[in-house]
Amino acid sequence: MDKKISETLYEVENPVYMTYKEMARKYIDKMVVITNKENVENSDKFRGIVRYYGRASEDFYKKWGECFDIPEYEPVVLFSFAANLNLIGGFPL
Repeated sequence: MDKKISETLYEVENPVYMTYKEMARKYIDKMVVITNKENVENSDKFRGIVRYYGRASEDFYKKWGECFDIPEYEPVVLFSFAANLNLIGGFPL
């Protein structure tokens, strides 16, 4: 069971390398913090380790920033699998 940090943020309890397709399936409609990102050769896809997931919030962006201080996590990226852009902190149109 993943650890709930706040109403908008969860920490993955047992983070493992995942393909883009695996992440997209598991974290649909979520934003994720991915560490150890690797690009897939001859593709626009990637793989990596999802450490945190949830919705855009101050807590979420703070955790993302903290990951940059851990050299073993490089490279660190923020990615959204959200179909609903309101989940990534945008304003309703």
